Amino acid sequence: MTELKSRADRFAGPGNMGRKMPRSPAEIIFRGYPARSQSFVAERLEDEGWFDETGWAVDQGRSGRNRWFEKDVVVGTGEKLAGDAWHSAVLKWRQHGEENGMILDPPRQLQVEELARRFRERYKLDMRDPGESYRPESLDPEMAKCLMAQRQLFYQNQNRQMTNFMHHYQRAFAEQDPDAIQARKLMFEAERLRTKENEPDQAITAYARAFQIWIKVLSNPQYADFRNDSFILEGTYESELKYLDLLRQRLGPQLRPALMTADLFRLGADGASGLSFPGSIGFGILYSAVTDQKALPIPILGPMDGNDSQGQPWIPLGVIQDVRARLNLDQTPQPSQPSQPPSRPQ
Repeated sequence: MTELKSRADRFAGPGNMGRKMPRSPAEIIFRGYPARSQSFVAERLEDEGWFDETGWAVDQGRSGRNRWFEKDVVVGTGEKLAGDAWHSAVLKWRQHGEENGMILDPPRQLQVEELARRFRERYKLDMRDPGESYRPESLDPEMAKCLMAQRQLFYQNQNRQMTNFMHHYQRAFAEQDPDAIQARKLMFEAERLRTKENEPDQAITAYARAFQIWIKVLSNPQYADFRNDSFILEGTYESELKYLDLLRQRLGPQLRPALMTADLFRLGADGASGLSFPGSIGFGILYSAVTDQKALPIPILGPMDGNDSQGQPWIPLGVIQDVRARLNLDQTPQPSQPSQPPSRPQ
């Protein structure tokens, strides 16, 4: 991989040796367009319901005069549409990263980091300083090499942040997983059953299966960065809110009386033991009296509540607050061990 030559030669890969890079607008942004476009293709396919080789049933959920065909017609079979699209996105992002110095093979990355560390220690530089006040020709050959490594590392980090490269690359890498495709498909199906088909029981079943698979994906150590991506977590939390709202609508008529009955038993037991207080009222009785879901939703735990195997909350508090603020939801549940999520991708 080519080393930086001067301040104007912002590291951009072997195809740009000796060519000065423009300061504004940053050329690296435009170089990522082919890969970003491929990610858009994969996202669009899933938005429209094209996931795997099972295809799309044209008249699914339609009857009578609303049908296009008399017989069932399925198109797009035999191709892993979303999976292939995400795999192509992975290849494009990887090529883009390698050609522009944002991805180095692990041994080379470690070598660059070590050389850069030596230069920073010698000249007391911060990691965010490209060392532009130093000229390679004024240094001994070894330190000149270390200076080039420091600049290379500086511009690698700068370009990654400017283009949000790691988010896009890591997302495509995780989304191509067959389990991720299946979970997305079930989420899509659950939303269709919930909104268009008015089949709440089937939607609940689809949601439950989707979250079971999605947790498996997020638990995969290969996808650690994907699992902690705030964009992914926000979408996951929004889906959980829809699922819980559906559960409360279906289970509310049975759970509210049960909560009241359990509360009456508790109050009776407290009174028998002399622990009751004048004017006290149990929450179960309150749930029986207030049936408005928005005013007093039934406390049902969702699949993403609690912590993962590392003891971290599945959905950090910052993500919960952002989503609920955006959806104009007043009450914010408090996870047991909140942590700060990474910045939201653009």
